[in-house]
Amino acid sequence: MQATKFVAIIGLVTLAWLAPSHARQLIEKTQNICAEAVRKAERKNAIPTHLLSAISLTESGRWNAEKQANIAWPWTVTSGGEGQFFKSKAEALAEVEFLRTDGVTNIDVGCMQINLFHHGHAFETVEDAFDPAANAAYGAGYLKKMHAKTNNWLAAAGAYHSTTPGPSAKYRDKVARFWNIQRGLPMPQIETASAPPSKPTSTPAAKRLAANIDYSRTFELNNAFRARRGILQAAEQKADKVSQRALLRQHQIDSWRKSQTKGLDLVHLANMRRAELAQRRKKEFVGFGNKNKKARFAIRRRQQLNDWRAKRIVPFPIPAAPTTPTAQSN
Repeated sequence: MQATKFVAIIGLVTLAWLAPSHARQLIEKTQNICAEAVRKAERKNAIPTHLLSAISLTESGRWNAEKQANIAWPWTVTSGGEGQFFKSKAEALAEVEFLRTDGVTNIDVGCMQINLFHHGHAFETVEDAFDPAANAAYGAGYLKKMHAKTNNWLAAAGAYHSTTPGPSAKYRDKVARFWNIQRGLPMPQIETASAPPSKPTSTPAAKRLAANIDYSRTFELNNAFRARRGILQAAEQKADKVSQRALLRQHQIDSWRKSQTKGLDLVHLANMRRAELAQRRKKEFVGFGNKNKKARFAIRRRQQLNDWRAKRIVPFPIPAAPTTPTAQSN
């Protein structure tokens, strides 16, 4: 009995491993996993309410149509561009392995987008770096270090991303907007001074047509246009390379998914074949009916009886015919 239970438990574990990633995703409740981990790290490190959450939304936020709001996504991987959102932790780990195989080292992972090149030493494995609790705890500790240097929480949020003034200020403004949304505060209105309307020129059309042409200025403008066109062409080529790389990544992820579910497909196919065979046998048995069953049984018994008789009959010798005595001659 104990052996049977052990085999059953092993079977359940195997099926759980072979189950599709989206089935496990429903159990993990991924939509709230980052928010809960960030909230705990925020309280533990005495960070102002919702500030660490605003940073996580800035780093790994994605739009959720069901909630009509941005949520931080734990299985986010970023490398030199916009983050990629994966359905499961296993797929995100596979993407990191693909990037490292290509020699890429600048990789951000998890709710707080911790950089594996600069901060990977804080985790024993890449899987630990994706763990929402560990990821949020390290992000909170790093934010406190920046606050100790700047003595200002928003400045520390900017330094969380970069210490360069330009990128730091841009990132700080984005965090501030998310922070205001989290706290329910109104968004600040940015007023821009409009340029005064230009006065209509009173130059006659004939004079405008007869104006002298500045050939040197035209040459400079043409050169600038050629330079911009070259930059645009280079950007288009770079975009093509990025799209090709994205297609390659998608192909690798699809191949990985198929390899993960291959065993489950074979088991399902074998079960279907066994069920079809059992159903066919049942139909054949019902089709013959009791009458045909008795007839077959009678034929089989008659054949067995004939075989038994053939084996039990012992041949007897046939006596020779008596000879008639010949007449004795006198």
